[in-house]
Amino acid sequence: MRPTLLVLTIALFACVPPAEEAPAIDPSSLVLPGSTSAIEANADLPTVILTKKKLLVVGVSRASMDVPFGVESREGPIITPLRGWLKDPSIHGKDVAVAFDSDVTADAAMQVLATCLDAGMSVFHIAVSQNGATAQIPLEFGKPDPPGAKLLTASIFRGGVILKVAAGNIAPGCDGLGEGVTVSRIDGIVARERLAKCIARVHAEHHTNLASIIVTKDTEFHDIVDVLDSIRHDAETDAISLGISQ
Repeated sequence: MRPTLLVLTIALFACVPPAEEAPAIDPSSLVLPGSTSAIEANADLPTVILTKKKLLVVGVSRASMDVPFGVESREGPIITPLRGWLKDPSIHGKDVAVAFDSDVTADAAMQVLATCLDAGMSVFHIAVSQNGATAQIPLEFGKPDPPGAKLLTASIFRGGVILKVAAGNIAPGCDGLGEGVTVSRIDGIVARERLAKCIARVHAEHHTNLASIIVTKDTEFHDIVDVLDSIRHDAETDAISLGISQ
């Protein structure tokens, strides 16, 4: 089943505008999730920063400002002050950089992404840490499914990650089909290497070219990046969607 709240599609960009330097982020208030599949950061973008304590926005030619987080419109999980800032005439184009603290929940992150979409932004540049520097994972909304789509679904929850293909769920240990948690958490952590190897194996055996990541509201953002990395590196998918379970 496809996500119902928000769908984002990863564009595997052939080229990205060169960056002079990443947006300045206070390291004392934000810890970016680590990534192995990110690309060079594009600093010439309006930036939305979500730490565990506050929501900040930084414009290319505007001063920074605090946004009261948790203020929603009547239409749904839209942060009205943020939407107003993004609709300002000084903000041009469809691209926006977003920097989420590693431990921010999916529920909070999805509110920010949904607000950006509502404001007309369709290409997201997710800030991550790579080899000690700030990099980005590019995401584009609204791209059509590839021809002959074969879906790999990764569901992230407290117990771990469940992988599913058209033929059924991938069994625990990634050995064939079967019910259960495909890659379980050990001491609260999903091992990146085991997850990456499993996704690569599933892709090779089932020839998937489309992926859907579904998360619970309390999923921490670093878990989402871990799955994104595994799919981008090892599944060779054409598009990836992201949604929150109800």
